[in-house]
Amino acid sequence: YERSQNRHTAGIEHTQTEHPRYFHLLHQLESSRTIAAHDSQSDRRMAEFLENYLIPSGITANLDAPIRVGGEIVGIVSFEHIGSPYHWNLMEQNFAASIADFVALALETQQRQQAQAILKRSNALLKAQQEAAPDGILVVDENRQIAFFNRRFSELWQIPSDIIARNSDRQLLHHVLSQLAQPEEFIAKVNYLYQNPTEISRDEIVFQDGRFFERYSSPIRSNAGEY
Repeated sequence: YERSQNRHTAGIEHTQTEHPRYFHLLHQLESSRTIAAHDSQSDRRMAEFLENYLIPSGITANLDAPIRVGGEIVGIVSFEHIGSPYHWNLMEQNFAASIADFVALALETQQRQQAQAILKRSNALLKAQQEAAPDGILVVDENRQIAFFNRRFSELWQIPSDIIARNSDRQLLHHVLSQLAQPEEFIAKVNYLYQNPTEISRDEIVFQDGRFFERYSSPIRSNAGEY
């Protein structure tokens, strides 16, 4: 934004490749959150900008604050003064740093929203794939609570719609056990799998009506390495 002209302009870029020493200084900032160049054209920190930007633009003082997202510098908030050299006071320097922090917060919020949107789309795709699977799928958590089961699972186990609507783990388990020829063996295997979370299991489940299902159990590992 150019205050003297009351206008916004765009197109000028200052890259890290073209100004390595300046960006190195930004990365080294610790206690001081800004670079306050009161006389830019004689300040050695701004020397890389002198011939191609400061002199042609008539800029005599700079106040720069890096925008950090995730510990990395992704941009700079820069206040530029035209005319005689200008001394940036502490209040102005704190204001510049606050604006940089505000921009960083906005960028982090945008990234988080984008990540949530990607996750939402991925979950929707995964759910669609699970619903379209020819096999019944059941997902339980480490607390033995049912996290998900697909439509095919409810069809194979003949789960009434009222139990599905209640989303009751206890009622669902009771319904499942009431159909099995050997419910004690089923529970024993479930308990074993909980006690051995890395175990991969394949067995057969026999029903009272003569049906039998092939069961395949496998742990799901999170990004943190937990099951």
